[in-house]
Amino acid sequence: MRGQRVSVCRGTKRGRGSGTGGALVAGASTASSPAVPKKVDDVTVPVCTVCSTPVSADVRALQCDRCGDPNKWKCIECLGMSAEAYDSLIECKELCWFCKDCNYDISKVKDNKEDKVVGLFERLMDKLCVIEGRLDEKVDVQAFEELEGKVQQLEISVNRRVEELKERIVENEAKVVQNVVKAGERYGEISDTEEQRDIDARRSNVIIYRAKEIDSELADDRKAGDALFVHELCNDVLKIPLESGDVEKMFRLGRREEGKDRPLLVRFSGEEKKKSVMSRVKELKAAADRYSRISIAHDLTPRQREAIKEVRKKALDELERDKGSNEGEELEGNYRIIVVGQQTMKPRAVRVPLRK
Repeated sequence: MRGQRVSVCRGTKRGRGSGTGGALVAGASTASSPAVPKKVDDVTVPVCTVCSTPVSADVRALQCDRCGDPNKWKCIECLGMSAEAYDSLIECKELCWFCKDCNYDISKVKDNKEDKVVGLFERLMDKLCVIEGRLDEKVDVQAFEELEGKVQQLEISVNRRVEELKERIVENEAKVVQNVVKAGERYGEISDTEEQRDIDARRSNVIIYRAKEIDSELADDRKAGDALFVHELCNDVLKIPLESGDVEKMFRLGRREEGKDRPLLVRFSGEEKKKSVMSRVKELKAAADRYSRISIAHDLTPRQREAIKEVRKKALDELERDKGSNEGEELEGNYRIIVVGQQTMKPRAVRVPLRK
């Protein structure tokens, strides 16, 4: 594919790169108006045909592999592609990306191949009819037979060519399918790697729900209030002393809304400190009202949360079925479902007996 190989900040290098090769899928650009180049640092650069973002050296974008028009670029945000997937796929020389106009032309050529063959036959038949009419008037039988033999040879040649074209179309379609499958497998591997990287980045995080948020327009005041709350929570309630540097970062999740306390994300300097906090969460039940109303949870990725949701639902459905059966009548109202292994890729549900 023809695009920009970009890596920025923190130990990475900037650069441009391009590749050419077989078709991945005839990618369709969604630009509705011409993209006008812009000047960046006194240098004219092309822009994305969708969002008009300047395609400078640090922007990941694709350029049409067919026409190579310098004004037909599309950035990865408009393509719906992650940076990691882009950096991996840009090295694949068997993939191509086409703009909207080129994709239409390629599709039109493919769709019209059979129509052209049929048209060729029709024109041949028309010529044959004209020739037959002239033969009836001017040509003797021997000349007619010679001409008929030539027409038959031409027909055989055309049929052979049609079969060859059909075989080539089938072969090209098979190659496209194979390339798409390979690209999908590589993207799946990239997605799993991204997921594990996201999990590792959240291992030292906790999320505190329903922690009172200071009503102030000044962000510094709100941050100071959150820091004091976390310090008192750990030292006075959970009995876990916090020292300078034990908390790397803390911030509220989501936009501020009047009358609503946003979740508070806290990142500790190490996973051991986070584990100590989670091991003392039960102490909240006997704490003062200010703390007993809160809950503390692991910071999970979207995929982990979805997996836990599915595991919990399946376990609840099985519990309901057991309650409704003759053998499971004694389970009624006596169990609850908890999900263990929430920070792993394979959470599981456990039935816990309720105290009478």
